[in-house]
Amino acid sequence: MSADDPHFTDPRGRDIPKDVLDFLFSVRMYLRDFPELNRLTNGEETSTRMLWWALVDVLEDFNETPPHIRLPFSEIPKSLLRIGITAYVLESLSLLRLRNQINYSDGGVSVQTASASEYAQMANMYRSNFDSKVQRHKRGLNINFDFTESGLHTEYGFLDYWYGGW
Repeated sequence: MSADDPHFTDPRGRDIPKDVLDFLFSVRMYLRDFPELNRLTNGEETSTRMLWWALVDVLEDFNETPPHIRLPFSEIPKSLLRIGITAYVLESLSLLRLRNQINYSDGGVSVQTASASEYAQMANMYRSNFDSKVQRHKRGLNINFDFTESGLHTEYGFLDYWYGGW
């Protein structure tokens, strides 16, 4: 994937917008997932399609986390999305490594091939970071919306309106 590739499509065959592709490229840069840096693997460890699926999962996770304030891709902080995508990618890679893990020993030497535990630990760290940042961001949005006309109003807003002019 390059940031200039305008013809990448999602699994349904629709073109992915350039701003989303550019963002996915920045996530790949954050993950440092390039063939020349992956000396032990053959090429990129995470496909562009996998990054796309992770973005879809993160957007769904963000929008389904209470309070239910739904935001489009363009309005969610990109640093938050990057952390969430990293968590989903690491979870997926830990499953793959768990499936391909082989332990063998010969002549008193033990070797373990693809260890999934480090990926799982990193995934948990990123997931907890993502979840706490989503909660803080949503809490801030909810407070901000509560003080505007288009907000999600509570009885506290009514009391403020009722007694606020006195």
